[in-house]
Amino acid sequence: MKERVLVGFSGGIDSTMACFRLSEKGYEVIPVTLFFEGFHPENNIEKASEVAKALGLGDKHIVHQCGELFRREVIADFLGSYEFGLTPNPCVVCNEKVKFKILMEIADTKGCSKVATGHYARIFATNRGLRLCRGVDPAKDQSYMLYRLPKTFYSRLLFPHGNSTKREVQKEGIMLFPEIAKGMKESEDLCFLGKGELYNFLEGNLKNISRGPILSIEGEILGYHRGIHKYTIGQRQGLGLAGGPWYVVDKLQGENAIVVGRKEDLSIEIIHCTNAVLHEKITDGTMLAFKHRYKARPALGIISRTGEDSFLVKALKPVYGVAPGQSLVLYSASRVVGGGIIEKSVGRNGE
Repeated sequence: MKERVLVGFSGGIDSTMACFRLSEKGYEVIPVTLFFEGFHPENNIEKASEVAKALGLGDKHIVHQCGELFRREVIADFLGSYEFGLTPNPCVVCNEKVKFKILMEIADTKGCSKVATGHYARIFATNRGLRLCRGVDPAKDQSYMLYRLPKTFYSRLLFPHGNSTKREVQKEGIMLFPEIAKGMKESEDLCFLGKGELYNFLEGNLKNISRGPILSIEGEILGYHRGIHKYTIGQRQGLGLAGGPWYVVDKLQGENAIVVGRKEDLSIEIIHCTNAVLHEKITDGTMLAFKHRYKARPALGIISRTGEDSFLVKALKPVYGVAPGQSLVLYSASRVVGGGIIEKSVGRNGE
């Protein structure tokens, strides 16, 4: 009897090729599409069903409704973060509290020993047990998005693309399924919203949205913003100010103001994190690599614990664009050590 694997399936190129690769390895593949009612476009479900049939998996394809859990765990946190002037990363929260949690539960009901997705990451066996590691493609590595997954999941996880580049997966998919691949699109940054819908969604759900001042670091009013939710730390575009380039360096939620400065004013040396998830014990003074954004290049920093679920990172060299609400993920070589949610940061001038 074949070993069963449950595959998180969107019908995109990555999940499609994950199904194919696992089938080729001899697994019995059961594709599951998670449906966020009220957020997930219906045509995405139809597309996933069409692709599952083309793979010969139509009779095994499952569509699972988890809209209420998604609304409670992801959307509430997402909106709450914006209410406090933060820049959230809903994918990180969804992977921890919805996607992988639900996939594991469905796997148990379907007799699946393994759960797989199309993420570009790896699970490695070390002398200290299984560890989550970076994918080999530095441009696509998604371990950052998975750092909050519990270690208890590792023994059941499969990431078929961890040792491949995105280009290799795309090329293979186009060669094997040319007709299917034509209509496949990359996943949106926010899978629950269509392109360009973010600000309308926020304005329909947030309270007290109004114009406010754009201030210089010295407190001079340089212009007016169109709602503080439309700006994030490090943003350069869309400010409409003369004498640039200007960058958003702070958001003053209580004053409904944003502060702008020059690129050097974004320079950060110390980052405080809370709500930590650490997979290994960290001794104060340990030097690790870290990423303060998904697309950021890894930087080096000295780690210090500041509480039971908090820590700070002192960067060896200044980093830029540090936004409270985003995740900071710690690495030792390619291994994910853990991470936390950025609470605040301190620049070279102590502010």
